[in-house]
Amino acid sequence: MKPFIFFLVLFPGILFSSLFLVGFQQSWYAEQPATRLAYQQLGQERVVEQTENLLQFLVGQSRLQPEFYTLKELAHLIDVRRLLLVAQIWTTLSMFALLSLSVRFAAQFGLSRYLYDISLASAGCSLAYVLLALLFWLDFDTLFLNFHHWIFANDFWLLDP
Repeated sequence: MKPFIFFLVLFPGILFSSLFLVGFQQSWYAEQPATRLAYQQLGQERVVEQTENLLQFLVGQSRLQPEFYTLKELAHLIDVRRLLLVAQIWTTLSMFALLSLSVRFAAQFGLSRYLYDISLASAGCSLAYVLLALLFWLDFDTLFLNFHHWIFANDFWLLDP
């Protein structure tokens, strides 16, 4: 039972932390090749500026420049920002829960039992991430569509390409 509790705390905490660490690296977006259509239409400086503005908006550090987005896109980005705020809160709570559970279980059951349980939970997380990656690899489109239908109460995420 204890490894499962650790799994429930670890899985979303690591998943969301990874999202924030990887998805909000402005340097990665700036390094994308200038052969992309957006670069050709708007120029690299404008694309980098808009990307920085978008990433800062999504983490609550700025307002969007509305002249760059349609009303539908703005509404969707506001929804995404709300979801990211929930994910940030969930991640923070997960890490605090992991810390408090770790201290409690290590004190109650001993360090070796705690390390065994956390190892099982970590292995379970690793397996879950591999299975998730495999599912995305096998049928990304279906997972993407189902996720968006499940997570958003509107169809604003159906953007024009």
